[in-house]
Amino acid sequence: ESVTDQIIGLYQKFNKTNPDFLSSGGKCSVVGHSLGSVIAWDLLSLKKDSLTQSGRRHGVHITNSPNEGNSAAISYQQFVKTEHGASASPGSTSNGGDGVTDESTWGPALPKALEKVLPFEPDFSIFLGSPVGLFLTLRGAHEVFDSLRNSHPDHPKAAPFHLPTRSMYNIFHPSDPVAYRIEPLLLAQDTEELPEPLYLTRIGEDVRLHVKAMQLGDTITKKLSQQRSSLTMFMSSITEQAQAVLQQIDDTSEKSGKKAKSNGESTKDGSLRF
Repeated sequence: ESVTDQIIGLYQKFNKTNPDFLSSGGKCSVVGHSLGSVIAWDLLSLKKDSLTQSGRRHGVHITNSPNEGNSAAISYQQFVKTEHGASASPGSTSNGGDGVTDESTWGPALPKALEKVLPFEPDFSIFLGSPVGLFLTLRGAHEVFDSLRNSHPDHPKAAPFHLPTRSMYNIFHPSDPVAYRIEPLLLAQDTEELPEPLYLTRIGEDVRLHVKAMQLGDTITKKLSQQRSSLTMFMSSITEQAQAVLQQIDDTSEKSGKKAKSNGESTKDGSLRF
């Protein structure tokens, strides 16, 4: 709420100082670094919630009990039970067993509804070193995105989810321990190969040496994995063929033994003579 108030104040002052900004096609963007990117995501979630109420169920949650007016905030689990009845408990599914629980959400859980939202839709939303992917995972957003994708008539590869911004960029260093990718959350949870990240380079220059080394290591690992899979299939085929040959030998030996026994003559001492 404090961040929203500051943005609104600065936005109004800027427009007052530059009255032709909006009329001449001026646009605004949002940049968030680290935890600031989580705040930016939540501000966009609030903006989305104000534009449409269709995402409220798994979007922005108000954790005040509806029976207590403006009383102190209660826990989110208690709110879920109040909203959906005592049968709704952590881990309970609420959408036909598709893995989406009543706690799953891509938006924030707030102690009260916010009356103010961003006064504009950002042209660009840029996240720098953002842990928002981790926060969305903890909120159970992956299950919500899976549900959106599965319920779409075209069954797209990525969930048809968007926030009110024209473009969104998640920029991070590969070695940043607290920065996470977002796009894997929009793909199915059993997706094995993720899309390759795009690397920022200077004009006329290639990626740096350590990035090339990392890419080379990934390529070698992938090829070794493919060769290991091919070798496993080859050995499995050889084993099956060997077993088949041994089975044929056993069957032939068994038939030969039966034939030899049937051609033998019994002597007085009980031995066989051929």
